[in-house]
Formats: sequence, structure tokens, C-alpha cells
Amino acid sequence: MNIIKLNLMLFSPLLLTACATNALFGNSETEITTKTKIALQDQIIAIGHTSQPIQGYENALVLAGQTYSFFVQPNIDSNNSADLFQKIFSQIDLKSLYLAPALDNDAMTQINTHQHNSILLKVDEKLKNNRSVPYITSLYFIKKTQLLTAKETSTLKDLGFKCQTELTDYPKQTFCIRTIHTQITLASKVQNLNQLQYKLKQPIDIQYQVTTTSRNYSRQAFKIFTPLTVAFDIVTSPIQGGIFILASMLGAPGSL
Repeated sequence: MNIIKLNLMLFSPLLLTACATNALFGNSETEITTKTKIALQDQIIAIGHTSQPIQGYENALVLAGQTYSFFVQPNIDSNNSADLFQKIFSQIDLKSLYLAPALDNDAMTQINTHQHNSILLKVDEKLKNNRSVPYITSLYFIKKTQLLTAKETSTLKDLGFKCQTELTDYPKQTFCIRTIHTQITLASKVQNLNQLQYKLKQPIDIQYQVTTTSRNYSRQAFKIFTPLTVAFDIVTSPIQGGIFILASMLGAPGSL
């Protein structure tokens, strides 16, 4: 009996230490760990479309980045046809059209305070194809109400834009929004990047935020993004983008 008690006394500190260590760090082999990381980022400098059709992406809007390009395609449904972007770009004044991250119901506050001047693409294990990521893309049409024609108003409505006039902060402007559920596909860099006719006055940052879970933190691996390899030139558009540009276009609250 005394030998048993002695053994317990000798090993008790070791048992307590092991328990404390496990409580502090958890079981690295069985504990589920979630980690989020920016796995890829770029800066969009121009917007347009491919100079020649690319199979599977014939109607895509192209965001030209410094390192990659990004093909934006609408999710096809009753409100969005495959050639939606082509229709928009061929029927309305592109100098009044802007691309910016989707805003919530308090859009004016976000514009006035220059919030959300980046595109954040969220990726997790549920995505089987890491090249294409869902994203809510928003197009904004801003023009002085006195310069807006009845034909333009009708066209904007037909294309699914929702317009407001006589806003509290901007009573002289017509402000229209078209929200589109899209897929953004990572692709190789535009070939004619150094010969673009139009560039964004305010580049837009784009980031891929990856969330993964693992039972072993040390072995946790992030998705490897493999861009679609294709050689192409881009025809750029005067469309601008970013919250800063929206704010500058609207002008100071209460202005023309």
C-alpha cells in the first residue's frame, strides 16, 4: 500500500502538468481549428471586355489587374441574361457609369465616408472550383437630373436599374443602382496592359479571403489559386470605379 501511495505521489505532478498543457493548448490532433487568410490580392486598374471572344467567357466583364485579370459573369436567371453586361455597356452613357463594391441601405453614408473601396471575395471549402467565386457586383449610374433624357430613364429601367432623384444630400442628381449576382473567375494578366486607352482614376483593391478548418493546425493548408491561362487583349471602357470616385462625382452634399 505504501508503495502504491508513493508512486501516485511521484507521478501526480506529471499528470497535473499534462492536464494543464492539454487544457491550455488543446489536442492538436483532434481539435478543429478555423483560420482566415488573405491568400491572393491584386489591384484593378481598368475595366472592359476581351478584344476577341473567349469560349465560355464571351460576354464577361473584364477587370484588369496588375498581376491577374478577373472575368465577371452574371448568374443567369429571369432578371439577368448571359449578355447583360454587353447590353448595359452598349445602351447607356458609360461616362456616367461606375463600378463599386455593393453598398447596403445606408449607401450615402458609405459614399460620403469613402467606405468599402475594395472587392473582397470570400472563399471556403464548399467551393469546388477555386477559380470562380460568387460576388454581388454593383453598377452605379450618376448624372445630373437636368441632363438625363426620357430615353435614358426608360433604358435604365429596362436594364434593371433602380433610380432615385431629389436625394436629401444631392437634390440635383439622379442616382441609379443595378445589383447583379455574379461569378468572378481568376485569369491570367491582360497582354496589352501597358497600352490601355482608359484606366481607373482610383484603382480598386481586390482580395481573396480564404477560410479553412482543420483538425491539425500545423497541417492546415490553404487553397492554391490557379488562374485560367489564356492570352488576350482588353478593350477598355471609360467606366470608372471605387467609392472615392462615386463621392467625387456626386460632389459635396447639397451641390449641383
